[in-house]
Amino acid sequence: MSIDRAATDAAERCLYCPKMCRFACPVAHESARETLTPWGKMSLVSLALARSQAPLPSGVEQIFRKARALFDGGAAWPLDADAAEILYACTGCLRCRTWCEHENDVPHALLQARAIAAERGLAPAGAHAVVERFERHGHTQQGDLAQAIARLTEDSAVSPGSTSVLFAGCEAPLSNPNSVRATLRAASRLNAPLALAKEPLCCGRPLFEAGFRDRFKKEVSRAWERLGDREVVALSATCVRALTEDARAVGVEPRGPVIHATTYLARRLGPDVQALPLPGRVAWHDPCQLGRGLGEYDSPRRLLEASLAAGYVEAPTSREQANCCGAGGLVPETYPELAQAMAMSRADELRSTGLEKVATACPSCARALSAAGLDVVDVVELAADWLCGPEPAKEP
Repeated sequence: MSIDRAATDAAERCLYCPKMCRFACPVAHESARETLTPWGKMSLVSLALARSQAPLPSGVEQIFRKARALFDGGAAWPLDADAAEILYACTGCLRCRTWCEHENDVPHALLQARAIAAERGLAPAGAHAVVERFERHGHTQQGDLAQAIARLTEDSAVSPGSTSVLFAGCEAPLSNPNSVRATLRAASRLNAPLALAKEPLCCGRPLFEAGFRDRFKKEVSRAWERLGDREVVALSATCVRALTEDARAVGVEPRGPVIHATTYLARRLGPDVQALPLPGRVAWHDPCQLGRGLGEYDSPRRLLEASLAAGYVEAPTSREQANCCGAGGLVPETYPELAQAMAMSRADELRSTGLEKVATACPSCARALSAAGLDVVDVVELAADWLCGPEPAKEP
C-alpha cells in the first residue's frame, strides 16, 4: 500500500512545524527522545514514505516540498528496521491532534506507515508477536476466551426480545468479566436488554495497529458475519472504532450501527429511573479512544453523577486534554517500559485528586491503571450496582 493524501499532507505540515505539540505526546514526555515526538515520527513518514505522492499540494505545501528538496538533496531516508520501530512509538491517543492548529491526525499517518513496514517485513518483534498470538488463540489476551464467554452466557439472563447485541470483545471477558455482566444487568433494568454475542469474537484492532491489514480484514469480516445487522454495543471504544472506521479502511462495510456501552446506557436514563445513589466518590479517567476518538465525554459522566451520591472528581487533565495511560497503540508490546511509565504518570495524576478509587470505561485503561496501583472500577459496574444492587456472589 501507499500513504494516502491526507496522511501525506499531515506529514508535510508536521515536518516543517516548530514542534508545538511536543509536550502533548505521552511517549515523547516519558522517553525524552526528540525522535519519538509527533514531529520526529511524522518527519520519518514524510521523508521515507510520502515522497512518491502526486500531484503536489498547492500553495504553502508546495513551497515546503521545494524547500525540503533543497534541504536534503532529494534523497529519501531509507525505511529500515530501526526506523520502522519508531513508527510503533504511538499509543494513538490523539492528544497531539487536540493541540495541533491543523488538527493533524498523526495516528492515521503512522498506522498507514506501519502497514507499509509490515508489507516490507520491517515490523518489530512486538508487532509480530501480536500476529502469532492471533494465529494460536484468535485474540491477543491471556486465557481461554471461549471458556470465559461460555461462563458469561451461563451466568447472564438475556431477554429473547433483545434487538441489540453486546460485543464483549476479548479483553473484558478475561480481565474483568463483571463489567460484561454489569452491562447486561444495567441494560435490562433500563428496559433496553442486550443479547450477549455467544461465541468468542475479537475486533482485530491489534492486527490493524501492528500493520497487518489483510489479517485484520479477515478478523473484522468474521466479526461482522457473526454479529449480523443488529445494533452493536461495545465495552471498548477501541472495538467501536475497529468495527467501523478501521473496517472501512480495509474495505469492510459495517452491517449495523456500533456504539459504546456508556452511550447506550446513558441514553436510557430519565426521570422514571428511581434508585438510591451509591455512597462514595471516584476520580474519573477519560479513555483516549472514547473521548478524543469517539468524542464521547458526557455519557460516562452522566452515569457517574446518577450512580454516586458524592459524584466524581475530574483529573487535573480531563476531556480533550486528558493524559494517556499508555495502554494503546501496541506500545505495551513494542515499548513496554514506556507504557509502564505512562501508566504510572497518569496514576500519580489521578492520585493527586486525593482519591485512590478511579472509574474508567475501557478494559485496557483499567488494566494499566490497576497495574500502576490504583483501585479501578468500570463505570458500568457502578451503574449496575446503583440500578440493580450489588451482584450476588458466585459459587466458587
